[in-house]
Amino acid sequence: FPSHDTEDVIKMAWVEYVECMLPPLWLSTVAIISVAPILTEILLGKNFIESGGFIVWGALSEFGRVATAAVGMASHAKMKTIHLVIPNLVGALFTLIVLVTMIDNFGAIGVGVTLVIASFISFSAGTLITKRYLGMMPPLNIVVKSFIYSVGLAIVFFFVTSVVDHKESALGRSYRDWE
Repeated sequence: FPSHDTEDVIKMAWVEYVECMLPPLWLSTVAIISVAPILTEILLGKNFIESGGFIVWGALSEFGRVATAAVGMASHAKMKTIHLVIPNLVGALFTLIVLVTMIDNFGAIGVGVTLVIASFISFSAGTLITKRYLGMMPPLNIVVKSFIYSVGLAIVFFFVTSVVDHKESALGRSYRDWE
């Protein structure tokens, strides 16, 4: 986003950037979440199958972090770096304030939930700041399409993981035998 371009060129470039970033980001997040249980069992074994939740929390919080950075590109283009600091500061403060309570009440799951909520608070703050101060908003149609496509992808991955769970692998033996 060259800074010498006109306002409309910067807006169009930013919208195209967000349109290119959000769908594959969300689809890859759904893919990771969909295969988390089987991936955990393959890599860690049956004794650690419950650790798959950490993959889910990590994928969701990473989605929020990268989406926040994508929205923040508008601030980069307009050289308004304070607008980059505020969303991340809000998310960090939320994490610091809520984390202790969540750990006390929910243990390790509380950490994951807190980080996911904080990343989405940062994304929401970044989106609001971008809309209010820079006059730009992520295109809603792309966000909706991403969620619709992800439902189909999730169904495919859940089907594949359920089939793999009961069938032999291409190597001729069950992945459960690899332990």
